[in-house]
Amino acid sequence: MTSRFLKIGMELGLKENQYGWDTGYEPEKIELLDNDITILDWVWPENLAETANLYKLFQKQLDKHNGLLIVFSQLRDDGRFYAETQLKMFASIAAKYQYTEANGQKDNKKTFFQLEKIRESK
Repeated sequence: MTSRFLKIGMELGLKENQYGWDTGYEPEKIELLDNDITILDWVWPENLAETANLYKLFQKQLDKHNGLLIVFSQLRDDGRFYAETQLKMFASIAAKYQYTEANGQKDNKKTFFQLEKIRESK
């Protein structure tokens, strides 16, 4: 696992002591750091009915720590978000990471973000 994070960090021009990483499968126990950028790749709540509470927790963490949180979430087979209403209610920006297609094949070199929501900045 660690080599993946080191490789990505090096590709982004980061030195080993400029970022941290962790693995965990209980997103409700995450504590953000002050003034930090956190990327959660990916969030799949065990109980989907609790998704709104999870995003509310993330919002409280952001209010407390004044950072930036990027959350990657699983999409349904039809391309819709799981718990779409809750996700869009809390997010400042909601986007889907998409691939272009050619001849029925996904082209992973031609990707784009499809914006679903942008909230006015504070």
